[in-house]
Parts: sequence; C-alpha cells; structure tokens
Amino acid sequence: MKRTEADGWQRTSPYSVLFFFGGLVKGLARHATQLLAPLAAFFIAWQGDLQSKIVIASIALVVIATVSSLLSYLMFYYRVDEEAIRIRYGVFQKKQLDIRFDRVQAVTAEQNPVYRMLGLVSLTFDTAGSGAGEGVLPAIPVAEADILRNRIGRVELVVADTASPSDSTAQVELLLALGWRDMVRIGLADWRALVLLAVLGPLLERSGDGIADRIGSRVADGIEEAAEGLQQFDAATGLIILAALIIGLVLLFGMLSILAASLRYHRFRLYRDGQRLRSVGGLLTRHENVTQIAKVQILSLRQGLVLRGFRRLKIVAKQARSGNRDPDSRHFQVPLVTPDFAQRFTRLVFDPEAQGLNADPWHREFVRVSAYYLRARLLLVALMPAVLACLVIAPG
Repeated sequence: MKRTEADGWQRTSPYSVLFFFGGLVKGLARHATQLLAPLAAFFIAWQGDLQSKIVIASIALVVIATVSSLLSYLMFYYRVDEEAIRIRYGVFQKKQLDIRFDRVQAVTAEQNPVYRMLGLVSLTFDTAGSGAGEGVLPAIPVAEADILRNRIGRVELVVADTASPSDSTAQVELLLALGWRDMVRIGLADWRALVLLAVLGPLLERSGDGIADRIGSRVADGIEEAAEGLQQFDAATGLIILAALIIGLVLLFGMLSILAASLRYHRFRLYRDGQRLRSVGGLLTRHENVTQIAKVQILSLRQGLVLRGFRRLKIVAKQARSGNRDPDSRHFQVPLVTPDFAQRFTRLVFDPEAQGLNADPWHREFVRVSAYYLRARLLLVALMPAVLACLVIAPG
C-alpha cells in the first residue's frame, strides 16, 4: 500500500489521491469568485455553443485536477521520529513541515466510506503558533494512526508533568451520547438547508439564459395553473391551502437540515480518555477529534433562539490560535448539551479554578444586559444609516 525509503521516509496509501483531489476541488470552490473572470474570458473568446464550452471546460478541469492530485501524492512523504513527525510535500516548491509531538494541541481523524472499507484514516494535527496551518497525514492505516495518537498523548502527559502509572492505562469514561432527538434539535437550530438554498439560488440563476427561461416558463405555468385552481375555492379555503404549502416548504427545509445534522453528528459520543477529550460521530464520514484538556484556553457556550427554546447550549473549546482562517475550524466542539452538563464540563476542563463558576444561563446569578447597550447598538446599526440614506436620496 505504501513505499518506505531507506532513510525512513514513506508514502501514504495510493488512495490518498482522493484526499488531494478533494482538497483541490474545495480550493477551487473557495476561490470561485477569482476564477469567474478567466472563465468568462474563455467563454467569450472561444467560438462555439455554450453546451460545448461547458463540456470541454469540465473535462479539462477534471484532467488537470487528476494530474495535480497524482503529482501531489508522488511528492508527499512523511517520517515518524522519536519526538516529531516530519512531512515533505510540494510539486514545484519543496517544503518540509516538522511537527513536534509536544506542540500538538489536538488531533482530528476523518474516515469517509471508502477509507472505512480499506481500513484507512486521515489525521490532522493542530499545533500551537503554526502560521502555515496544520499538518495532515492522508490515508494512513488505522493501526498506525492509533499509535501516533497514543504517542502524542504520552508526550503531552510528560510535558505537563502529570504522568503517573495510572495515566497511561486510564479508563475511558463516556461523558455524553446524543440520540435522534438531539439530531432534531441540532438540525432545527442550524437550518443548513436554507444555507444550501441560498448557495444554489445564484448558481441556478446564472446557469444559462436558456435553462433559466425554461425553468421560469415552467414556474410561471405552474403558478398560473395553481391560481386557476385556487379560484375554484373561496377566500378562506385558498388561504388555508396557501398556508399549508408554506408550512410544507418549512417542514421540507427543516427535514433537510435535520438530515445534514445527522450526517455530521450521527451517534455522537464524547469521552474522557485520561487527560484527553475525544469525540466521535458521523454517518457516512466518521469524524474523530482528540484534544488535550490542559491545552484548552477558552470555553465558549453558545445559544441561539432555537437552542434557547430547547434549553440547550453548544460548547466550543478553544486552544491557542494556529493561523487558521476560520477561527472555529479546528476547535473542539460539542454540538448540544444541557445546562447541567455544561456546568460539569466547565469544571472538568478548568478544575479547580472553575469550581465556583456557574455556566447555567437560566441561573439567578445571571443578569440581563442593560437596555442602554441595545440602544447604542440600534443607534449605530439602524438609525444612523437610515438618516444618511434619507439625506442622500432626498430631493435637493
């Protein structure tokens, strides 16, 4: 599955090509706005119908992405030493990343369905103060990944000077398990389907005049037929039917959001493994996050309107910043907890400093924010822009 050089450098599994291909696709999607100009120039300059342009551009994109992924795999090597893991990568510009075990703050493991059948997993190492981002080992055997994570855990215990004979063989304690009712709560609080709809809307709008015209004509015909059908009923019945359609759409979006939550957090389990926190969850792609308790610097308890109605919270455990673009992209997250669990979790992470800290937002010790704060926000965000807009649009 992999090749080992004489000096200890080795390649990952050939199936890591899937990882590099997926990363390239994500990068293209992330920089889609910068690619619009050259794509528009290509479509304008090259003669031919729109369908042929799209087919040729798609084939060229797939070929380039495949070749790039193969080259990335061939140029990717790693080596595990006593105190660090070293990664060499880069097609045109060679780079080497040295990750010391005592600098690792968290380890994230992802296992998609293909990797699960092959017994492979991808590891991401979140390090303190790494401006270049984390190191990633794609498609390595599960047994080797477990050895790496155990070695990192033992090094962290020694560095923290908290090692004891019982630490290395500490019993794993289940802290939290989420069921299907929790998936419903997470989905209703997240509403990812609406985000998907917001993304697909502009794409459908820009997908081509011919397609847009056909869709628009069909929608118009459907609306006209529905209007003719509603004319057969009285006003009250028509309003009831319209309300039922709206409720049906809301339920559809809610079900899609619940499905998205289930895909990410199915059978979510949170464990305490000695001095580490470990979470496991996911339906198709299995996500496993491991972080050192001693490395957690901030606990963020979050609650939107829906979670407030369910009397639930979301926990985000933050370590030292590591140069991520997204501040929450590599933080340890617990998607849904009760106030009592948030209280116990806070004391677990920040023991003994947090023994007198109350994490229940419904407790009497919590005091509402002064109305003057809201007034200042309203003045800054709403009133002043409205006054300026009136001055600009008002006739001279």
